Amino acid sequence: MKKLLKYFNLKILIFLFILSKGLISQELFSVNKIDHSEIQIDGYLSENVWSNTKVLPIGFEVEPANNKPSKRETFVYVLYSSKAIFIAYHAFDEPKNLRASVRSRDQRGFWSDDAIIVYIDTFRDARSNVSLAVNPLGSQFDFLYENFGPRATFNTNFNINYESAGRITDNGYIVEMKIPFSELAFDNNTDQIWNMRFRRRYYSGGILHENSSQKIDRDNLCLICQTTDPFEFKDIEIEKRNEILPYIFSSFSGEKLNPSEKIKYGKSSNRFGLGLNFDLTKNSSLEMALNPDFSQVEADISLIDVNSPVSLQYPERRPFFNRGMDIVNFNQDIFYSRSISDPIFASKLLTQKKESRFFILTALDKHTKYLVGGEDKSVGGDLDESYSTLIRYQKILKKSRIGFVSSNRIYRDKGFGSLFGLDGLIDIGDTWRVLFEFFKNYNLEPISNSIDKEDNRYGRTLNLDGEGFQGHSAFFTISRNTEHFKNVLEYRELSPNHQSDLGIITRNNQKNISFTNTYNNIINRKFIREFEFSTDLDIRKNFSNQLNLISINFAGEASFYWNSSISYNYDLDTFYNYLGYDFKNLGLHELNLRTSPSELINFRAEFEWGKDLSYNETIPMPGNLISTSFSLRFQLSNNLSMTPSYRSSKLKKSSDEYFFNGSISRIRFNYQFNNFLNIRLIAENNSFNEKFFIQPLIQWNPNPSTIFYFGGNQRTVDFVDNEFSRPELLDFNRSQFFLKFQYLIGI
Repeated sequence: MKKLLKYFNLKILIFLFILSKGLISQELFSVNKIDHSEIQIDGYLSENVWSNTKVLPIGFEVEPANNKPSKRETFVYVLYSSKAIFIAYHAFDEPKNLRASVRSRDQRGFWSDDAIIVYIDTFRDARSNVSLAVNPLGSQFDFLYENFGPRATFNTNFNINYESAGRITDNGYIVEMKIPFSELAFDNNTDQIWNMRFRRRYYSGGILHENSSQKIDRDNLCLICQTTDPFEFKDIEIEKRNEILPYIFSSFSGEKLNPSEKIKYGKSSNRFGLGLNFDLTKNSSLEMALNPDFSQVEADISLIDVNSPVSLQYPERRPFFNRGMDIVNFNQDIFYSRSISDPIFASKLLTQKKESRFFILTALDKHTKYLVGGEDKSVGGDLDESYSTLIRYQKILKKSRIGFVSSNRIYRDKGFGSLFGLDGLIDIGDTWRVLFEFFKNYNLEPISNSIDKEDNRYGRTLNLDGEGFQGHSAFFTISRNTEHFKNVLEYRELSPNHQSDLGIITRNNQKNISFTNTYNNIINRKFIREFEFSTDLDIRKNFSNQLNLISINFAGEASFYWNSSISYNYDLDTFYNYLGYDFKNLGLHELNLRTSPSELINFRAEFEWGKDLSYNETIPMPGNLISTSFSLRFQLSNNLSMTPSYRSSKLKKSSDEYFFNGSISRIRFNYQFNNFLNIRLIAENNSFNEKFFIQPLIQWNPNPSTIFYFGGNQRTVDFVDNEFSRPELLDFNRSQFFLKFQYLIGI
């Protein structure tokens, strides 16, 4: 009996110990409240209030070690006023070990620096983490860490307006941050409890180390769910964000029609517009733009599309589509914000509550892109005005979410495209996740000659002649994620007439099933840090049950000392039907190299070779493909960087003939005066389309919305008249200068 009592007493003690550990890990941090004027964001912890706050250590190394004690000390201090959160980091290290450069917000190359990051989950439901990063010199990078897809994704278009300052000291560096409550979405109460997590990245011995204030369970597929430390803020001010955003844009262009002329400039083109942002409540915001300027500051990096049978996607860089757009992320491309290309008016309404989100987008487009997908090729045309609406609702529960979406586009040329759908995410335990999407579309073609093809597809002509049609798409994935193994089974189908007029559906008439298995191991040895192997099988049929594709993929990747990695991928299409022609054993090899041994150099190289098709030939034929890509970024000082790159691709037909053969060379210089002001120069030569341009630009960007830039585009292209040969590289025959000033006014 005594032995039995001892046994039960031991069990009770173990249970209480485990329970106490769980309670400690979920300890509620009551943050000290201060007056708003007591802290100046300057990188110095000189104010007395910092010494009276609770200190939180970033105590766990989560990569490459697995929740081992941190090798570098880092302490976090958290305070708040009625208007903002104040966070300070003191990161200890030898100054010579630190990587840091002065960068503009969200600049490429930021993640080559040391950095600290704060993750904030204001609704405590793991829908997303607002993620704010700062390097030792105070440069910022903010993103939204989204619980989307098989595990998680990063939305780097996300921006909020927060202050930061950084300073390198004799024993490391200090970062201070001020995050206004008005910039964050949360439930409409003056007392708040938010989940927060703190992280530090640093380099040691040529290896990236990541430390966290909480342990990270590698067997838990939901990374965002592991931001769980609760912080309490009492009696805060519910300050609504009401802003006016006027802008002016001016440009003038010129060209010369023959080599003997000088460039003749036309009259300047001027645009004025206004943006309005209103918080209707703390969790509901309305954003409107009248005659908005959705221009980009920097030209897109040209993609090699000479052998692509479908339209390519470019990343969204326009500021209007930054805030709240994570709610319209889908695994299928039923929404593509760049399909709204030239709007006269646009508006967004976003409501976020503890268990739901609601979103409405409207736009009146002056010019409209129209895309018709196909089994093998897509076809596009340009139309006149269209009016678009998108409505989205999402119900959010602890381990699941269910959503509804409706989109509609009405064309001036009497056509429309409507789509309705359901989607969901369900987590089963810590390792299993189910994703599903189902969409139904109803369309009436506009009447236009912008697509003039007599071909028939799936019972209708490609001509835009007012035909009606309907289609659907479905997507289902079940995945399992553990520390070492990841398994994904995916089924996807798109009916022959599936189309989303606010999306970019380039291919349809397919039923595709794939099964992917991945093994990953972070071994943290002296030479090899991590390695991974994966296999993938894809089988695709069309809706006539004809086999289109059997593809087997083998891939491997390893990360090494000196912050370097190598990956290899072999994609073998054992059977592929394209445009009715059967091909067998088309194999492509891909090799990727990356290294950043120091702050000075970041080098990337990609090689692709093997058998590929000439997709844009009338009769497709196989050829020998060789593609290369090189990019080398030099951080010449804390302020100056230079990034040359070179990409080439050629598909060989015979010993002396090519289906295509060309290259794109690009170089980018950037000088950063401070975190807000920079000057840059981009030059690019594209031999595929025989175009060359130089784009100088000076930019001032003190917050995500206020911007001033002045720049130009000088281009060398073929003369319109074929009588004249192409001008010399620097003999520009097209020229443009432009200026924009946009200023955020709080009211």
